[in-house]
Amino acid sequence: MLSSYTKEYLQQFRESPKKTINRLKSKLSKIEDDIDRINILLTISFFHISQGNFLESLEFAKRALDLSRKEKDLFLEIQSFLLIAEAYFFLGKLNIASQNIELIEILLQEEAFKDKKKLYTELQAHLCKIKGNISFSNREYNNALDFYKKCSRLYKKVKNKEAEAKILSNLGVVNQNIGKYEEAINYLNKAKKIYEDVNDHRGIGICLNNIAEVYRIQQKYKKAIEYYKQSLEIGTNKNSNFISFLAYFNLGLTYMTIQEYDKAKVFFENSVKLCVEIGNTSFLAMSYFYLGRIIINSSDSKDVNKFILEIKEQESINNSSEIKYVHKILLALFKLSSGKRIERCKAIKIFDDLLNSETNIQEFYFYTGIQLCNFFFEELYAFEKKEILDELNSFFNQILEKINEHEDFILGLQIILLYIHFLALIDERSTMNNYYNKTRKMLDNKNLTNFEKIMEEYWKIIQEAIEDINWREYTIKERMELLGIKKLLENTIERFV
Repeated sequence: MLSSYTKEYLQQFRESPKKTINRLKSKLSKIEDDIDRINILLTISFFHISQGNFLESLEFAKRALDLSRKEKDLFLEIQSFLLIAEAYFFLGKLNIASQNIELIEILLQEEAFKDKKKLYTELQAHLCKIKGNISFSNREYNNALDFYKKCSRLYKKVKNKEAEAKILSNLGVVNQNIGKYEEAINYLNKAKKIYEDVNDHRGIGICLNNIAEVYRIQQKYKKAIEYYKQSLEIGTNKNSNFISFLAYFNLGLTYMTIQEYDKAKVFFENSVKLCVEIGNTSFLAMSYFYLGRIIINSSDSKDVNKFILEIKEQESINNSSEIKYVHKILLALFKLSSGKRIERCKAIKIFDDLLNSETNIQEFYFYTGIQLCNFFFEELYAFEKKEILDELNSFFNQILEKINEHEDFILGLQIILLYIHFLALIDERSTMNNYYNKTRKMLDNKNLTNFEKIMEEYWKIIQEAIEDINWREYTIKERMELLGIKKLLENTIERFV
């Protein structure tokens, strides 16, 4: 659903996003008519979301909402709420996004739009899209499919080709997540065809990126790299920093997965440069996170120190909590890599502090938890002390509270799997069985088939270990070896990619 201003500036935005946004901001200061100002504010908000600048998008949408209420314009008020809900969704604040959706549903009464049926249908479609996004984020895939399919029908009804293409792309991503890879590719190719028909290079680039992701999930890395590079070519040729960033970042992940670290390093370095240019601190933090892990494992201490200092400078420039969190994670990993006991203790203190601080990017939090878990299990294996068992138990109790808030998050599930091993280790069989059954039930509900297979493999190992006739006579170290905890930790940290 595009305003007249959005349609007018859309092609310019595709060719030069940053310049177009600045041009609109300049125009905003010269416009006196409030309705025109609202439309420009909404257009800027829409463009910021397209660029991944979600905080900026939220700011402009809120300004539009205030003016819309002042002007008592119901349509513009609903549009403002839709963009606010979308921005909160992308910022990971799903509860606030849902609250805004409830407000939209109160405002979006059919009788208020009885003379504007097309407009009403389009608003309904956009609402369905956001509901689908939230369901997808909650891993409620069947609900997401229902919302997206309804949304696709509504957009088709009002002949909004570009919006329909976005929903087809979303349907592709949902099918990928439930393991229906052929259907995912079909939906993504349909979306790509529409984008080609309307000459939307950004849409084509995103579809190519998503097709590549389907192949990467299936471990068809050669095919994935081929599509990521096609996406990168579009991003480069059409001056789309966002598409180029996605391609660089995902190529980095793919090469990291297949352990071609030199190539991965180059792609992550490029994604860092683009993130600095785009000004998106969340993307920059993610890029630094993966690049830093490669640099720490492959460079001398002088280069690592220089890199960590660079992150510290970006943290100061952007005043970003995400970059600050990554800076501390990488500093701790660097200290761990030294092999010195005193540096190792400093690293664990940093990880412990991080576990008690906040971050919008849950991956960072759970990675911190996994590193601490690894440390405690290593200490337990080396010293077999009861105090370490108590510390490990306390750690799990702390992090499980956070996991309950994000129980569908795959990294949280990996920590639950580690906790089940810990319960087996201390012979708490009743609690262990309860956690296993609870997690299995949740996996069934969320269609997380890949993780379900992993869980079954490790559960079989646990059952074989604890059924050993001499289990209760074994030492902690012997039990850990039978349970395969060291291998599980290594796989968990590697699987983080």
